[in-house]
Amino acid sequence: MNNDILLSLIVPVYNAEKTLSRCLDSILSQQFKNFEIIIVNDSSNDGSQQIIDDYVQNHSTHIRSYSKENGGPGDTRNYGIKKATGKYVTFVDSDDYLDTSYFVVIQRTIDTHEPDLVIIDYKRVYNRKQSLLERIHPFSSWKIYNEPVSIVSHPEVICRTEGSPWMRIIKRDVFSNNEQLYFSNAKIAEDQEASLKWFLHVNKIVFCNEKLYNYVIHSASLNFAINSIGDFLKVIDSVCSYYQHRGKFHLYYSELEIVFIKQLLISNIRRLNSSSTENKYEIFQSLREGLIKHFPEFNKNKYLKNEPIYVRIAVYLSWHVPGIFKYIL
Repeated sequence: MNNDILLSLIVPVYNAEKTLSRCLDSILSQQFKNFEIIIVNDSSNDGSQQIIDDYVQNHSTHIRSYSKENGGPGDTRNYGIKKATGKYVTFVDSDDYLDTSYFVVIQRTIDTHEPDLVIIDYKRVYNRKQSLLERIHPFSSWKIYNEPVSIVSHPEVICRTEGSPWMRIIKRDVFSNNEQLYFSNAKIAEDQEASLKWFLHVNKIVFCNEKLYNYVIHSASLNFAINSIGDFLKVIDSVCSYYQHRGKFHLYYSELEIVFIKQLLISNIRRLNSSSTENKYEIFQSLREGLIKHFPEFNKNKYLKNEPIYVRIAVYLSWHVPGIFKYIL
């Protein structure tokens, strides 16, 4: 491996035999060659390892692979971070794939601005029918592209960007000597938890408006593990505690508040509504109480006025007449 690697791409793999080749081919076909692929097999029980071995044999200049005991996506990404040697690290899920211009844009952005963090746009690729909300929801509302910003000058960065790690290219040395910036073992929202913490450790952020990543959404994406929803409460506790210990919680209170309004309430109302579990209202209550614990007047958040009408209605009902969700869910 070249000692001057610019970018380490970490590819967590778990039972990805149907999509892994497309993912890896989309990386290897790029014109830019100053990268390494860190493949981490999280104890797959299908044919993933054979595919990995074939790619390592044929592309040993760019690929290193590792196998580990099953620990989930966060643990697998952490393993990859510790093995990476690039100046920057990013993540590519094994069922997704890169646009052909990915590296050209990333290298141009890094050469021009030397940012601590690059945030990219992406394309949603549906392998199933889109829901109504997916068709109308504005997933991104950022407007300042290709120029450096920070959360000091633009605190709205915190709440107007999604938390997916594959949207982020971050300097590897941000992780040095700070284990709290690694992903937790939460089964859900561990990516949001980590990315919110990263904001406190980067000074120069650049957004790219090109859609450089293809995020594949399939039927399994709807099969949300309702019994893991409690991890959202761990995530909000972890993030708020992290900001409080660094004296930044009140400075970015409104931004964190709207993030968790949408994460704990809005997203999970939809998930609970499509679930067959019997205690949906009790789960909703626990999430609402978890939100109130940190944000006791969440209905007054200043960003709500810019949210879609269905978000504002859901927040209004959650605050004023939460009992109605006994009948809605």
